[in-house]
Amino acid sequence: MSWNNIKIDIADKLFSKYVRLQHKECLKCGKFGTGELGIDGLQASHFHGRRKESTRYDLKNVDCLCISCHKYFTELKTEYEAWKLEQLGQKEYDLLMLRANTPGKRDRKMQAIIWKELLKNDFDLVT
Repeated sequence: MSWNNIKIDIADKLFSKYVRLQHKECLKCGKFGTGELGIDGLQASHFHGRRKESTRYDLKNVDCLCISCHKYFTELKTEYEAWKLEQLGQKEYDLLMLRANTPGKRDRKMQAIIWKELLKNDFDLVT
């Protein structure tokens, strides 16, 4: 997995934390996260990569996966596609594809504010 050319900012970190806290287990294999918050060892896996700004912070585009399952889906994209289709159903999958292929620019500062507030409200977590 190579994310060398993708800038990860505070909004990305907050969003990832939200996704992992929302599930606390790998959605593919069921492995639980570890650590104080129960999210260590889990990752926020983007179905459509982070370069697609229109779906970068879209909860339907991101799955909480363990490192092994994230690597598996990264290497076998067709497996991820089939799994995602089953997860979302055809209509939601098609809508996600449409959003992913619609050009968009996100306001990163606003995204950071949104995810910080959601972490506080949904998980009583002050970041």
